Amino acid sequence: MNESLNPYAPPDSEILTPPESPLGTWSTFCKACVLYVRHFPAIAVIVLVVSIPMELACNYATTFELDWNQLILQATLISEVSDHLVGIIPMAGVIFFTLNRMSGRPASPGASLMAALRSWPKMFWTNQLSTLILIPAGLLLVVPFLVLYPYLILMEVLVMAEGLSGTEALKRSMALTRRCFWPVFRIGFLSMGIQLAISQMLSELQLSVPEFDHWLGTAFECVLETLAGAFELVILCCIYQARTTPAVRELGETDIWKDPPSADVRISAPL
Repeated sequence: MNESLNPYAPPDSEILTPPESPLGTWSTFCKACVLYVRHFPAIAVIVLVVSIPMELACNYATTFELDWNQLILQATLISEVSDHLVGIIPMAGVIFFTLNRMSGRPASPGASLMAALRSWPKMFWTNQLSTLILIPAGLLLVVPFLVLYPYLILMEVLVMAEGLSGTEALKRSMALTRRCFWPVFRIGFLSMGIQLAISQMLSELQLSVPEFDHWLGTAFECVLETLAGAFELVILCCIYQARTTPAVRELGETDIWKDPPSADVRISAPL
């Protein structure tokens, strides 16, 4: 017998409980690991095709062509320009490839790189916007960065998934993460910590092995860091998929969907 004070209330067995959000730290990392390992050859091709020439050129210029008196400033400038102008191409390619494979669509490294090139203007503007927000927040105070980063974490993914850019991607990313701040916070900073640990290990390896203390060794280290960073992009794609499943939209979050997508991911640049 129903013990509710409302005589018209349905039996307890008929009351539907809203589904839980599928976003979990362990499950997200496990899924990302499976995707990364399974599709590592294709992901490696997407990253290496762009990263190897870029890192070789940057490290050669830093070692042989720069004025010694302004080495640090010029090297930093070259690194930042290469990352924000060229480095976003493999980033977009990995995101495009992962989203397609997660949706069961065929994808190839060549098609992913072509999609990344077509989306370069949107990716560049979105990446610059997130950088302009996060860097001042990190320089001024640590707390604003810790609060803002989880909300902005999906901006680059949204460029390739839904064709958004700039402030539209910013608003959409905040909408998707606003009700799962702490899971995204844990996943985002844990993946960042893994990336920093890998970078530190590679730096220690270069210092401990004399053969790697060379501009070619530095370039090789940067390429490996970029390849490891692709795992973080796969994690972000898993977060996006978890936050855009029909089960999540049934949790009462329909107000954040201006144009609700289907259950499958909408890829902005079709193959």
